[in-house]
Amino acid sequence: MEILHQLSRLGLKEKAAKAYLALIKLQKANPSQIAKEAGIERTTAYVIMEDLAEKGLAAQSIEGKKIIYTAEPPKTFETILNKQQNILQEILPMLQALSGNKNTKPIIKYHESIEGIKQALMESLECEEKLRRDFASVDDIAELLGAQFLNRQIKNRVAKKIWVKSLRASPKGNKISEKDWFLKSSNKELLREVCYLKNAPTFSSDIFVYDSTVLIISSKKEHFALSIESIELSQAMKILFDIAWENSK
Repeated sequence: MEILHQLSRLGLKEKAAKAYLALIKLQKANPSQIAKEAGIERTTAYVIMEDLAEKGLAAQSIEGKKIIYTAEPPKTFETILNKQQNILQEILPMLQALSGNKNTKPIIKYHESIEGIKQALMESLECEEKLRRDFASVDDIAELLGAQFLNRQIKNRVAKKIWVKSLRASPKGNKISEKDWFLKSSNKELLREVCYLKNAPTFSSDIFVYDSTVLIISSKKEHFALSIESIELSQAMKILFDIAWENSK
């Protein structure tokens, strides 16, 4: 069941997700009723419901001698995630200070799943420089990740005020079709500059350079993302990009 999988990504184990969905359906019930609806053991339901109440996903009350649970609105998940994000922002500087600068070796991450590839691209939106350099093969990345996801990524990037310099191979016949989904009426509104390489062969992979990271996303054919966090490599790629940018049109 797809919704169970998605709830697991929000931190609920399978039985907890089943119990939560059962309570959403029943709205108000005791653990025995929840267990029956969810298809889980009654004793397990008691433990799970206490945990859901602690998480803020269910409200607990006593009616007579019975413990009754009432479903909290599903948007409670958003409140919980926002609180976790605030906590993370508070402790992140302390964690970074503890890590120090002892590790000078590059950090390499490899992704093959579509979710992993999407997450790798979304991580580029944490760019502290507020500038991302893209060697962009737009058609290929659109085929791999989908226009809907890329448009959402663009919207989030603009909200974070991150500029993009997008360097692309010249379109076939040097003609740019206004029907292409990725061409907007105003690149300025999208915080984006676009240049086309002169007489350059087409390429299928996308390369994103930001901060100390170089992210490579392949076409659908090879289907992978490779993220390399390296100060030396990122500096070299930025220099190469800037040289290519100055010689583009």
